[in-house]
Amino acid sequence: MFKKIPVFLLLLMCATPSFALNKGAIEQKLNIDIKTISPTPIKGILEVITEDKNIFYIDSTGKYLLVGNIIDADKRINLTGEKLAKIRTVDFKSLPLNNAVKTGRGAKKMAVFHDPDCPYCRDLHRELKKLKGVEIYNFLFDKPELHPKAYLKAKKIYCAEDPVKALDMAMSGNELTGFSDCATNKVDENRSLSKRLGINGTPFIILENGSTIRGFVPVKVIEKAIDNK
Repeated sequence: MFKKIPVFLLLLMCATPSFALNKGAIEQKLNIDIKTISPTPIKGILEVITEDKNIFYIDSTGKYLLVGNIIDADKRINLTGEKLAKIRTVDFKSLPLNNAVKTGRGAKKMAVFHDPDCPYCRDLHRELKKLKGVEIYNFLFDKPELHPKAYLKAKKIYCAEDPVKALDMAMSGNELTGFSDCATNKVDENRSLSKRLGINGTPFIILENGSTIRGFVPVKVIEKAIDNK
């Protein structure tokens, strides 16, 4: 499941009036990697996009941090949501599909990043069985701070004679007793890939058109997103 917003983003920062508002100063102050800092339609408020593709806001003095959405009330547009959708777009063709367990059949494609011990991933895996006409590429990796046994379980799935069967078993909550791991690097490679893509929680869906969906959603939402090319 997705992590809660880091505590430092929920606190008002105690800064001196001489705080120099620039990328390096903010990175040092908050101990994060920043991609861009840019103005917003709100005077004195700047948008900060982090390297892991999250957005927060900071005032021009560097004293206050704001977490949430900026809404254009006149146009009824979620400006933050639109920006997140844009920066989180992924080139589907760039994904190493050979690092995934393929399920489903169809002309359309999608990818899902799973932690096999993530309860929301298990719920989504069951939900996706209702999806018709779509090939699903399941990228398995682990969130060791949450599920310390997931790494070995993911390796066993990749190493199984029938990875689809092993995946179904793991996502049903069954232990993979009798399954062995092997010298595969796929879990480690998927972990690195997830970091590059800014995936900091599971499940995470990437549609063929490059749009992304974070967390568990019903199959009807996914179908609508697939059709909304």
